Amino acid sequence: MYDFGSREAMHPLMAPIVAKRVFKLSLTDVGEPFRVASPITHVREDAPPFFVLHGTNDSLIPVEQARRFTARLREVSRQPVAYAELPCAQHAFDIFGSARAAHAAVAVEQFLAETYASRRAVAQRSGTG
Repeated sequence: MYDFGSREAMHPLMAPIVAKRVFKLSLTDVGEPFRVASPITHVREDAPPFFVLHGTNDSLIPVEQARRFTARLREVSRQPVAYAELPCAQHAFDIFGSARAAHAAVAVEQFLAETYASRRAVAQRSGTG
């Protein structure tokens, strides 16, 4: 969930459940808590590197949220922002072993390795690493 407050954030029947069970509030009282809990609210220039991975068939969190979150990160962040949209993937596609989950894990590992190597190189050039 990237933006709890957006219109298509979650299925309308889920909002009251999330409000009550997760936030322990009534649906009428979650406006500000939803905003504060939304990652998109906290996007800023010094955000860490991000690799956003989202399925196009996610029925819990619409893919449009991932696209907006990634676009906002790319506008603001000074760090790398990678985005992979997986065709036909559902929410939590990686819970069960599959070729898709294995490839996604490799992509995440490669992103992390490249990010680590880049940061280490910068630190070594500046004499802090």
